[in-house]
Amino acid sequence: MIRGPEINIKDIARLADVSVATVSHVINKNKYVSEELKERVEKVITENNYKPNLLAGSLRKNKSGTIGLVVPDSSNMITAEIGEKVERLIHKNKYNIIICNSSFERKKENENLQLLISKRVDGIIIMPEETDSSEIEAVQESQIPIVVIEREIEGAVVDTVLVDSFKAGYESAKHLIDLGHRRIGFIDRKFEKSHSIKRKDGYKKALQESGLSFDEKLVTKGGFTCESGFEAANYLMDLENPVTAILANGDLEALGVYKALSRMNMSIPEDVSVIGFDDMELCRYMTPSLTTIHFPVDEMVAKVIKLLMAKVNRPHIEKIKTEIVEPYLVVRESTGPVHKG
Repeated sequence: MIRGPEINIKDIARLADVSVATVSHVINKNKYVSEELKERVEKVITENNYKPNLLAGSLRKNKSGTIGLVVPDSSNMITAEIGEKVERLIHKNKYNIIICNSSFERKKENENLQLLISKRVDGIIIMPEETDSSEIEAVQESQIPIVVIEREIEGAVVDTVLVDSFKAGYESAKHLIDLGHRRIGFIDRKFEKSHSIKRKDGYKKALQESGLSFDEKLVTKGGFTCESGFEAANYLMDLENPVTAILANGDLEALGVYKALSRMNMSIPEDVSVIGFDDMELCRYMTPSLTTIHFPVDEMVAKVIKLLMAKVNRPHIEKIKTEIVEPYLVVRESTGPVHKG
């Protein structure tokens, strides 16, 4: 028996009475090996406490075995969920992951990308704060495959996975209009991005189809926090003619709206209907439970990983693609007919 760092793949092959290629296939799981040979190799590996030199293997293949993920803020619940699901699928593909936060800052985002490029990661997934093409092109010049989540980057030719934000804004507003609401407040992003613009366009389209005029006074800017929802609700309810419904930019914002309305002694949905966005788990446990747009994280992440792995494995063959995933409205207790009194 040979133990410790002295043992190598040739020793494993000799002891298991198989070829070195067979041992490699068992370790890397990249080709079929019969169950009998697989068990024989694994038994020898276990008995000799053999640890494959994965770094050496990756260097020979010119691969690091690592994928980079850049997100604006991993403390946000929906972003954390995206990160967790990306990590799980990346590990299933036998890669490690480096997760970076841009903190909604262009400079930090660029630093994160430069770090990942210097680490020679095999691929990058990014939900960018910056939406010009220069950062994406810098990654592409390094020949590292990249997939963009939830942003359209003007001028960039890059694999992208988008949620149909227009549909999200349209269905939210249409639901409220069908319930008789005519003054519908809309909490927009503080700094507009492609997805937030389309969400507002969907809201406008629903109003237009119903013969309602778009009123800029009913749109206010917010972030992704309870505090921003609280402030937005105060603004919308302080209007000379207050709104009867509010579309929040996220579920956490909706929670802030709930707090503001509670302080005004207003009931949801009897006085004001509220719709969120994301469909976080907390929506079911809010009182009343929150009507919201379901953000299809599982489907989106699956498409992202499929696109990225295709590029990692066949960088010069796969075409650039844009994939769209469909959100949908989840109706709960926070929306109801407009109060006629």
